[in-house]
Amino acid sequence: MGEPETQRPRRVQALIVIALLVVLATATAYAVMSDASVRGLTVRISNPIRTCSIDSLTDARMVTFSLSAIVYSTHSLRTSISQVRLQLAADGVAVGTANETDRAFDPGQGTSYSTLLFKDPVLDPSNLPPSSNLVLAITAQVSAGFYRMKTTASDSQVVSSGTGC
Repeated sequence: MGEPETQRPRRVQALIVIALLVVLATATAYAVMSDASVRGLTVRISNPIRTCSIDSLTDARMVTFSLSAIVYSTHSLRTSISQVRLQLAADGVAVGTANETDRAFDPGQGTSYSTLLFKDPVLDPSNLPPSSNLVLAITAQVSAGFYRMKTTASDSQVVSSGTGC
């Protein structure tokens, strides 16, 4: 009745092989998603403003760039960023760097760093073009799933003169 004794071990072996293949396929898919989530780090400039003001200590005119940075991953795993460094350049000139707090976000979500101020006493407001091409770069240690690596992403946007320029 039932199966012959010689077929039972083969069936068990086949089930073990199938289970191992499923585990391997799942681990491989998760590893690919981890890598894609880390490499998919994206930054976007939001609400950039260029203003000119007078430094209260030196009475020199100074250019200030104010903006928000929106950070997300283009892929589908929970992502965390640490050792966050945001660097701004205007028309090819480095304006400033901001070290920011660690953050984490779920798939389909992101995080923002609001009201970042970059002041540059070297840029001469009287010699500025009517608009500036801003490049914001983020460098961070990015973790998602199995993977963790240092990654850099950037975005550019043109901003027109604000008050006092």
